[in-house]
Amino acid sequence: MVLDADMFEAGYVATTLQARGLQVVGPFGDAEQARSALAREPKVRAAAVAQDMAIAAPELLDAMRSDGVHVLLLLPSVADAASHVSGDVLAKPFAAYQVADWASAILVGEERDARPVQNVVYLRAAEAELPEA
Repeated sequence: MVLDADMFEAGYVATTLQARGLQVVGPFGDAEQARSALAREPKVRAAAVAQDMAIAAPELLDAMRSDGVHVLLLLPSVADAASHVSGDVLAKPFAAYQVADWASAILVGEERDARPVQNVVYLRAAEAELPEA
């Protein structure tokens, strides 16, 4: 599932996931559409959720996590990622293939790298943008 108020970005991520051969529910630009889809698609196992959607509908994220849905939070900057210490996080700039790698690992049950997803992004960011360790 892909949730992002920016439908261009949501479409970009969804298209990349589909190109990888993954079934995508969405993309959705508002939480109500996502809630309805979850009611119809109870087998959602992974969701890429933009920060704006997480802020607008925290109860939706809580419900997904309670139902065992793995959530990847997409954040607008590396600085925002530093404030999210739990869960999987990608911060801009990121590539849609990174979301697809994450989702593929979840859906095929592969062992995921022990590094948090956000560290992959830190390696691509300018050193000045890195949070203090």
